Amino acid sequence: MAPGETVQGALPRVSAFEDGYVPLVSVASLQLYNHMAEEATARTCANETCRGSFVRWRGRAEYGRNRTTGIKFCTRECAHAQREHRRSR
Repeated sequence: MAPGETVQGALPRVSAFEDGYVPLVSVASLQLYNHMAEEATARTCANETCRGSFVRWRGRAEYGRNRTTGIKFCTRECAHAQREHRRSR
């Protein structure tokens, strides 16, 4: 799609900001609000080299189907990397 083209049926781009960008603090606040509204649990990745924070496991699931329970790693790659790390000990 070329710049300036629109998708048929798509909503028009509305922005209150002159340059069209939303401040990072606004995006982060909205994300935090969404997590609080759904009572999401923030977890820390069990991969020793990652230790990143996450709410949902990012896998091959279709949109809206990411796991939120029974997970220790943020991605499949982190789970695989930790498994390889344990094997090498």
